[in-house]
Amino acid sequence: KEDLATSFQTVAIESIITKVRKAIVEEGIKNVIVAGGVAANNGLRTAMQQLSEELNVELSIPPMKYCTDNATMIAAAGYYAYLDGRRADLTLNSKSQDTLC
Repeated sequence: KEDLATSFQTVAIESIITKVRKAIVEEGIKNVIVAGGVAANNGLRTAMQQLSEELNVELSIPPMKYCTDNATMIAAAGYYAYLDGRRADLTLNSKSQDTLC
């Protein structure tokens, strides 16, 4: 299991770094921000730091305590929608999604 997880993480980070490198080079980007839950990944943080040094790009990554995903925010929004009596059916079409918004 550990080998599989490590292999997946390695490939995912390599994919992100490849795409960020391409964007930096092709678009002349000078500043990169890594945020959200993925910013808590130490492997990605290290790889992005190395990439920013290699390409002389300013890198901003928030402190670890601020690197969270949106799950809590979505759960809170759903909780208050539920308390307010707003419901969506199980079709998940655009009409039912508008009901919660």
